Amino acid sequence: MTPTENEMTSAGAVAPNRSGVASGTIPEAVSSTTGVSLRYAPIPKGEWFVFRASYNRELKAADFILNEGIYAYVPQQYVWKEKDGKPKKELKSLISCKFFVYTDAKTAQKLAKDTPELSYVNFDYDRTRQNPDGTNPPLRVPQREMEQFLRVCQTHSEHLLWMNPEEMNLKLNDPVLVTDGPFKGVEGYFVRAKKQNRVAIQIENLGCLVTAYIPTAFIRPL
Repeated sequence: MTPTENEMTSAGAVAPNRSGVASGTIPEAVSSTTGVSLRYAPIPKGEWFVFRASYNRELKAADFILNEGIYAYVPQQYVWKEKDGKPKKELKSLISCKFFVYTDAKTAQKLAKDTPELSYVNFDYDRTRQNPDGTNPPLRVPQREMEQFLRVCQTHSEHLLWMNPEEMNLKLNDPVLVTDGPFKGVEGYFVRAKKQNRVAIQIENLGCLVTAYIPTAFIRPL
């Protein structure tokens, strides 16, 4: 499968319609090494977990998990690089070393702790909460936040901005809906970034994803 601007090596295409989620919200996941594809589908006790892979091996980890029949997603965006003296557009991970897995807690635990092939992978932990034994639980992303995040990610725009919590210097204004353009259907917070009107999707304890420029006419208050 050859990726286009609306596809990516580890996730592209669209998800089938289902109640409460618009078509195209959650992309199909496609292994970059074997071509195995997997569509997102709700499962009993399914949750979105954030994983961390050492030394920028998130694509390798996601490919392995996809080949196990488990939905894994690596956010990517286009960047310009020079090759043989000419500019070339290619995909690059949006969030270094991190990726997302949709599964149940038991399977997530097995992937993080009991899979030798993923010895370089672990959970990204929620440092704001503690288990009864004093440890931090794995970081989970609520379904609604993940849907909006993926709506933005699947554009792969070179102008997307990702900010870690320590980098956050944005003022999140009123909630808005994008009514047209490549980000149509996205719900988030109106922001001004790089002197442009944009929309931000905040994922608690992980960071903030900011769209490319959006014309004022395409932004409606919620």
